[in-house]
Amino acid sequence: MIDKSFMYKVKQKYDIKKCIQQNIKFKPILYFFIVQTIF
Repeated sequence: MIDKSFMYKVKQKYDIKKCIQQNIKFKPILYFFIVQTIF
């Protein structure tokens, strides 16, 4: 059985990724800033 907290984290990461992908059309500068901050 897969750990629920692990699945929750994966889902969170997926949701964030999806949100960023939707926002990249409207906010490329913000996306670039986020990428620079993370990496």
